[in-house]
Amino acid sequence: MTHRPDPHHAHEHATDSQRLGWALAITGTFMVLEVVGGWLSGSLALLADAGHMLTDTAALALAWVAAHVAQRSSQGHRPHGHHRAQVLAAFLNALALFGVVAWILWEAGERMRTPQDVAGATMLGVALLGLLANLAVLRVLREEHGANLNVAAARLHVIGDLLGSVGASIAAVVILTTGWTPIDPILSVLVSLLIVRSAGTLLVKSTRILMERTPDGVDPNAPERQELRNTLYRKVKRGRRQLTPGRMLVYRIAVVVAWQLIRLFWATCRIHARPGFERAQATVRESKSLIPVYWHQHLLFGARALLDLRPDGLKVGFLISASVDGAAPAMLVGRVGGHVIRGSSTHTGARALRDYYETIVKQEISPAITPDGPRGPVHEFKPGAVMLSQLTGRPILPISIAASHTWRFTTWDKFELPLPFSRVVIAYGEPVRMPRGLDPDSLARMQTEMAQKLQDLQAEARAALGRG
Repeated sequence: MTHRPDPHHAHEHATDSQRLGWALAITGTFMVLEVVGGWLSGSLALLADAGHMLTDTAALALAWVAAHVAQRSSQGHRPHGHHRAQVLAAFLNALALFGVVAWILWEAGERMRTPQDVAGATMLGVALLGLLANLAVLRVLREEHGANLNVAAARLHVIGDLLGSVGASIAAVVILTTGWTPIDPILSVLVSLLIVRSAGTLLVKSTRILMERTPDGVDPNAPERQELRNTLYRKVKRGRRQLTPGRMLVYRIAVVVAWQLIRLFWATCRIHARPGFERAQATVRESKSLIPVYWHQHLLFGARALLDLRPDGLKVGFLISASVDGAAPAMLVGRVGGHVIRGSSTHTGARALRDYYETIVKQEISPAITPDGPRGPVHEFKPGAVMLSQLTGRPILPISIAASHTWRFTTWDKFELPLPFSRVVIAYGEPVRMPRGLDPDSLARMQTEMAQKLQDLQAEARAALGRG
């Protein structure tokens, strides 16, 4: 049976391609004008926004090419019209948005540290022209094609530019009337947070498609679909997910972006104090390996606390699921210089304890443990770390984090994300060695005591933050 191309779909792709072409032309033209305006006015804000528009121009070009690919395919012999090319473009666009946000935050920090004079009148004029240009592009990419991920990604980029133009206009007015230049980086940070929310939604949608998730209502085991099953990774885990080449590509790109974002957060936050750090260094040099613990909500800077001990000989290990879902975290751990321990934090049988003993004692790797993970309850110290310390004779090293400005999520662990430019305290507690031969009652008592030690250490970290 031959496939006849659908004229309606072909026309729809052509329309998408034309609209993206117009958006690309307008954005690229104004980007050049903004570079000239920024150079003439001496405005770093306008030059930064021109860099933002340069990224958007590249993203629009990518989307335009993908639309052309889909258009040609829908007119040829391939029935699906290469829609996956459009999805890939949407995914890359979303990643580019995260890169833009990282760059905005970095530049905002530089501007806060070294303010520069700006010609406010020229800045305002160019910003208002940018506002009109972005409104024109939004008109071209209007909502009637919202179902197309490719056009939606391009529209998100333009919205980011639009918000940037609004922020630049407001900043120019403030600079003209008061001369207060810090308004520019402050507004840049606020705009970047809005971009993150929209880009995150787009990234999730496109990732689900690229990772070849089985659509709802489709049986992957049906006879007519057997030829579609991948044979690269036969070991199917929970949810019947497979480690396909497409999934690996997504993971590799996501890991690079995630590592850069983590480095960004670490770089933009200032370590205000590290009480107990010298004691922790001495413990590492003496014991070679230990059992560091911190609450699940402190994952971001808890890992940083351990990596700071590597010059003293600490080999940091992170427990990663052996399922397909653990492939990306394992790649991220390798990128940051840690050691991957494949297993499950919910399995604490004799074999798991034996493997941990080999890791801690013979390989001298220190496994980072979140005692209330992986699913809570929050701040409930589970027995794993106590049992490992008892078995290996290695000390438990409590760690806690406090930040001057924190975004607390509504997740089960109340995850804490220090905001950019916050002051952060990393507190290292007194190492605790567990006696051998604990009976069940003694084990439960030690769990309670360790939970209290972490809570006390949290209070100490907050107190050190207040002394600044």
